[in-house]
Amino acid sequence: SRMLVASGCAVPLQAVTATYRCDTGLAQAHRQRIILPGLDHISIVTAGATHAAVMAWLGAYVDAHIGTVAANADVRLHWMLLGFLAAALALFPLIAIGSRLLSRRAAWRDPRPVSASPVSVSISSPPPVWLDLAVLSGALIGGLLVLRMLLPQSFWAPTPLHFLAQQVSADTATYLAIVGTLMLTGQALIPPLRARLLASVRASALWQIPLAAVGVLFLYTTLGGLSSFAWENLMLSPERLWRAAVYVALIAPYFVSLQAMLSGYMARRARVAALAQMVPAVLLIVALVAAIVMNFGRLSYLGILLPIVIIILLALVGLAAGVRRYLSAPTLLIATIQTLLLAWILAATLPLVG
Repeated sequence: SRMLVASGCAVPLQAVTATYRCDTGLAQAHRQRIILPGLDHISIVTAGATHAAVMAWLGAYVDAHIGTVAANADVRLHWMLLGFLAAALALFPLIAIGSRLLSRRAAWRDPRPVSASPVSVSISSPPPVWLDLAVLSGALIGGLLVLRMLLPQSFWAPTPLHFLAQQVSADTATYLAIVGTLMLTGQALIPPLRARLLASVRASALWQIPLAAVGVLFLYTTLGGLSSFAWENLMLSPERLWRAAVYVALIAPYFVSLQAMLSGYMARRARVAALAQMVPAVLLIVALVAAIVMNFGRLSYLGILLPIVIIILLALVGLAAGVRRYLSAPTLLIATIQTLLLAWILAATLPLVG
């Protein structure tokens, strides 16, 4: 910013201070540099201080009418966050009503009893906990090694998914695709894990997939519409929509294998079930940190976004815990919702750089 202002104002670099401005005498040729205190890389875009500084500059140099009407950007952002929370909470009764209607329709077609209470998939010989941890940890570590070989060191260098033209999103989806493939392979090769995987998927009715799609569509129309008023627009343009479809295909194996793995723990004590939900999220966060350290030149921007990534992963854990209160064997429902939500976020939020 100092170099740009120094060049535009034709002054030495040392003359450009934290509050420097100049008027070149030409129409619309006013330049100003302001360092706003207390902001970081993420919040500078949405902070009220940024909005006020921009409005003041436009009112002083472009049109005096700009900024005459008071606007509090922070209040607008807070109302958006409240709307986000309301839409997220409304998803649970929507799923509860939809699951009851669809399960009753399935029961009408098939008169066999349908359980409406949360249950766990049971198999004759449940696998030990250490085996699940070994498969999950091995997939995360193996994914790090493969990702290290696939990704270049440079942020701008092309990758196998360069056609997506979204480095951070594409790199994250690539890692989840590798981990998901390794997890499914491990579960398929180990008999007790294979039995639980098949039992979990078979117990999860196919109507859960369209129900999950309806739930995500509800969030898309509510959260997407609210975001366009106070933040970054989360609605998908055609250029981003096809990328979201690619991300769905890449990350679906991870969430399907993960929810099948967790299905065996949900009927145990509440503490065990809660711990089972949290452990994979924590291990994935640790793996992402390790990926950043191993290839900082490529994934440094992911490190900046890591707090938001943590919030998203914890929100997906809470979503899964809430859904399991309303439905028995919801493997496909939870996996589909988590896949669609994360694919939407990856496609909508980060810039296209092709």
